[in-house]
Amino acid sequence: MGMVYLQISYLTMPLKALGSPVYTTKTLALIGNVALLDRTLLAIFASMKSPPEAAQASKTFAGSMPDTISVIAGFHSPLEAEWYRQLRQTNAGLILMPARSLDTLTIRAEWKEMLDAGRMLVISPFAAGYNWQTRDSALQRNRFIAALAEAVLILHAAPGSATEGLAKECLAQDKPVYTLNPDSAGLLAAGARPADPELSRAIGVCCLETEAVSKGSDAR
Repeated sequence: MGMVYLQISYLTMPLKALGSPVYTTKTLALIGNVALLDRTLLAIFASMKSPPEAAQASKTFAGSMPDTISVIAGFHSPLEAEWYRQLRQTNAGLILMPARSLDTLTIRAEWKEMLDAGRMLVISPFAAGYNWQTRDSALQRNRFIAALAEAVLILHAAPGSATEGLAKECLAQDKPVYTLNPDSAGLLAAGARPADPELSRAIGVCCLETEAVSKGSDAR
């Protein structure tokens, strides 16, 4: 399966580069079903460490995602990886953004199965030759994911973590942010909305409303 390139016409929030400007905000490299970008995009984020109860809540919620949504993430942290496993059993789209370029990326067998079925898209804004992940590239990747998405779901954000900081940055840009955190008083006070499995379709409706306002007459 070959790689294609897409010029993006809008982002739903401004990007703030960290460290070296190793990505471009104009072009995405893509492998897979580009049409998944036309669905409502829901970004998910989770801190690397999370309590056991967060894993169960996240697992339940992932299984309820409707087919009108594409979930976009790095799928790097344990909770995000669990979402990947659960989403494979649904009809929701999966959009993976590694924190590196795609030119030498190894396509895993399980990815190929999803790609061949049109269920998955692998995308990257990183320049060719940037073939490794760093802390800076992961932070930049997460900001780019948030900027593409219509709404954000925080699976778990440790207090004072980069994930919590990104969520608050999204809220400051009036992007809808939901949280599964049982101890997310800081995010709720900043304007995040509590989420539960029954809200999965409501998230889709909210995303669509936000999408209409953000895109105006622009095509993706």
